[in-house]
Amino acid sequence: MSATAGVAATARRGRREKATLWGAPALGCCTVSIAAGLVVWFIGWYRASGKASSDEQTTSLNVAILGVLIAGAGQLYWVLDGRRAVGRRRRALLADAAPVAATVEVAGNTGSAPGEMLAGGGRYYHRLDCGLATGRAAATAARAEHEAAGRLACGVCAP
Repeated sequence: MSATAGVAATARRGRREKATLWGAPALGCCTVSIAAGLVVWFIGWYRASGKASSDEQTTSLNVAILGVLIAGAGQLYWVLDGRRAVGRRRRALLADAAPVAATVEVAGNTGSAPGEMLAGGGRYYHRLDCGLATGRAAATAARAEHEAAGRLACGVCAP
C-alpha cells in the first residue's frame, strides 16, 4: 500500500466516523434504557396476564406503565441527542457563511432624499430599504409628518 493510498484511506475513515450522528455513549445509554424499559414492561404484562380480576392486575399494570416510560425516556434522549448533533453540525457548516440579510439586495424604493421615510400605508412608517415595505405603493415623507399623522415606527427597520 502506498503512502497516498494510506492517507486516502485514513481520510475516508475519518469522514465515515464524523458521518454518524450519535456517539457510542449516547447509543449505549439509549439501548440500555430501552432494553430495561422493555424488560420491565414484559414483567408487568406477564404478571398481569395470570390474574383474573382487575384488582389483582393494578400493580402489574403500574409496573408495565413504568417500563413504557423508561423505554420512552430512552427514545426521547436518543432523538434529542440527534437534534443536538445536527445543530452542532449546522453551526459548524454555517459559521463561515454571511448572514442572509447582508447578502440579499433588497429591491424597492430607493433614491429619495435623506430623512424621508416610506409610509407603509397603515399604522407604521418604514425606512426606504425595509423589507416589510418593499413593493407597497406609498408616498415618502419626513419622519415628523408620519408621527403627526399618528403612524408608529416600524419595529423591524427602526427608522
